[in-house]
Amino acid sequence: LLTLIIFHLTLYFERPKTHCEHHRDSVQTSSDGFPPPGAYIPQCDQNGLYLPEQCHGSTGHCWCVNSSGQERAGTRTRPGSPRVDCRTGETPNMDFIGKLT
Repeated sequence: LLTLIIFHLTLYFERPKTHCEHHRDSVQTSSDGFPPPGAYIPQCDQNGLYLPEQCHGSTGHCWCVNSSGQERAGTRTRPGSPRVDCRTGETPNMDFIGKLT
């Protein structure tokens, strides 16, 4: 009985899914239960919001997004290149980094 009560309370207090979670789930849901090969899967934080930095697992490209998950212009980077700090919008100073090695 206690298990049944806890189950119903969990359903009652569960928050609705966010835009990011719906987006992620729509990509991950297919007939075989796996995302299509090479598909970009949005990354959400513990509150269901888009992580500021999104990366495509297959291509290695990363970019910054706004709170709606829309790519911020000029933030996309290629694999191996310095990433933009999505909190500040700045890229690392490669001259300075080169002097550290």
